[in-house]
Amino acid sequence: MSYLLFLIFFAILDIGRTYSLETFKPSNEKLSSLLIDIHKVESFQSLFILKSSKKLKTIDNEENFIKDLSISLEIPIIQSTETASFHLKKKINENLLTFVFFDSKNQLLLQQLSKYLNHLRFCKIIFYYSNNSLKKETELIDLFDFCWRNSMINVMVIYSDFANSSIYYSYSNFSNVPIEEIIWNGSLPNHGYFPNRMRDLKRTVLPVLLGGDEPGMIFKRNSIGVEKVLGHSGHFFRALAKKHNGVLNMTNINPSLTNFDMFQLVLKGTVEFSSGVVQRTEQLEMYTYPYYLVDWCIMLPVEPKISISDIFIRIFDCQTFLLTIAALFLLSVILEYISGQKTALIDYFFNDKCLRGFLGQPFPEVSNASGCHF
Repeated sequence: MSYLLFLIFFAILDIGRTYSLETFKPSNEKLSSLLIDIHKVESFQSLFILKSSKKLKTIDNEENFIKDLSISLEIPIIQSTETASFHLKKKINENLLTFVFFDSKNQLLLQQLSKYLNHLRFCKIIFYYSNNSLKKETELIDLFDFCWRNSMINVMVIYSDFANSSIYYSYSNFSNVPIEEIIWNGSLPNHGYFPNRMRDLKRTVLPVLLGGDEPGMIFKRNSIGVEKVLGHSGHFFRALAKKHNGVLNMTNINPSLTNFDMFQLVLKGTVEFSSGVVQRTEQLEMYTYPYYLVDWCIMLPVEPKISISDIFIRIFDCQTFLLTIAALFLLSVILEYISGQKTALIDYFFNDKCLRGFLGQPFPEVSNASGCHF
């Protein structure tokens, strides 16, 4: 009897262990399912969780929620607060998802998030509001405005009632409806969770700034007086606008601006982009996305070499050439007739002195030459 109870006891333990691995259901199941599905689509390699240093309510069973995510996603998870200070790009793989437990009153958290994501502006970000506000639209406009000014465009916002409403929010400054409300039905939305906003700017006008001298910038006006900007910077911006369906306003042109001045204007939000050609010796860490132009040379087509004999033929068209031959023949006959000397027949057609004169070549003069009598 005791042996039978012993076997039943271990069988129950084995069933429990199997259940815990195979039928594992994390806390906050719907939110976790969304993150798991995003991971399947985006295949991010790390999860960065940012929360306030104050002991505020974030989510039910926060510790279990994070622990369950680490088991489900099987990726490294980094947790931090706004009081820490480090450069995230130097610490972790760039392919990461950022999850922020956010409170609209904690603006310092947003400022620190912007510093964490320096040079990681295409990182996917999920903001989670622990409280359901009656002023959602105002909160979303303020949050999305901050994200736009800090070049964070892959943003998703989830409220604590997501388990019941299945609604999350996103934004696009390249459309007539900046705030997008998406209902998640458990599958991938039509445009994906984080659509590539930069692929189609939808003819949005973006102010840009060009600086530098030739050959970085070359200014020209076409036949109707419209100014065009050529050179490295001008070609780069025109190609950028064409590829991404945008309209770049290049009215802000100041060749006297230094590269540092251009950088500061972008940080202040005066312009969206700036471009200039700098020397390779300068450090590129201060620039957001530097493009490196390697050493190169310009190969220009040139005319093929022309033989001397072809030069005299190409300067005449057919009628002029025939007229020249006729004049040469006539003058040769006249000169040979006047000389009164016995000469070869060919000299009547092409007199040597006459031919040299037509070709502009020097010819010897005979001293004490007999005069010509008419």
